[in-house]
Parts: sequence; structure tokens; C-alpha cells
Amino acid sequence: AVVRFVLFLMGGGRPELYTCRFVGSVGCVEETAVDVVTWFQGPHELWYTPDTRLTGWAIRLVIAEIYRILAPGGRLYVIDHVAPAGAPPSTGGDTHRIDPNIIYEMATSAGLRLGESSDLFANPLDNGTTNEFAPNIRGTTDQFSVEYVKQEADQPVATSAGGTLTP
Repeated sequence: AVVRFVLFLMGGGRPELYTCRFVGSVGCVEETAVDVVTWFQGPHELWYTPDTRLTGWAIRLVIAEIYRILAPGGRLYVIDHVAPAGAPPSTGGDTHRIDPNIIYEMATSAGLRLGESSDLFANPLDNGTTNEFAPNIRGTTDQFSVEYVKQEADQPVATSAGGTLTP
């Protein structure tokens, strides 16, 4: 499987646009070179591939690469269409939506911590089950907006078991 995505990255005070292509290898951006990664309307696309679904390793590779390129204290900003809580990842390919908890699990498992969130793009009238391209919902879907932060080198990292690890 080939994973392609475009990231708007901010490093050293100047924005740059990178197109990354992963085929089992990484490295389109230097390690810890980026202060900000924006990932808008993209997470659900990890499960949308017209010919075949991506494998688990390819999906984990994307978030691992984002973690790798983020500088300590760097931020990942994610916006995407909301799928109902508990919806499987395959909704990303079916309705072009994703349960925000799936992204949370991916990000925190990679070592990022949850930062701020916003309801700026929330729409409580959208039940999250309609394809986001449907004419009756297009442009008005319920969307989540979340910040994840890479820990500073001297900060402990929370584990899913409730303990902490010090890098």
C-alpha cells in the first residue's frame, strides 16, 4: 500500500508545504524539524483507498512519522468530520468520517498528549452517519478540532495503563 498526504508544516518560523509518500519507508522531513503539523480533513482518508484498505502498519506509520518530525513541544492540529462514537475506522472509507476517539488513540499511543480542543466546527444537528459528500449535509458536517502536543524531552509521557515513562 502507498500512503500519500500533504502536510502544511511550520518549522523555524517559516511555513513549508511537503508532500509525503510512504511505501514502507519514511523520511521526507528531518527528525524534530517541525513545530506545527496541520492535518485537516485527512485522518479519515487513511481508511479510504478505492482499490484496497490500508494495513494497520501503514496507518500507524503515518502518525509515527508525524511524531518523528515534530520538535519537542511541537503541535499537531487535527480537523475532520465526526463519525458516531464507537464507529469502526472503516467509516473513513464509507462516509468519509472518523470517530475522534480513533485519532486520540493513535496520537496518544504514538506519544503525543491531548492539548486544546474547539467546537468551532461542531454541528449538533448532524448525526454523523451521512456521507459527508451528500448534498443535504455537504459543508455543514459536525467536525472535531483537536490539538496534540509532543512532550518536551524532560516531561514524562503518560501510558495507557496509567503509569508514566520518562524519555
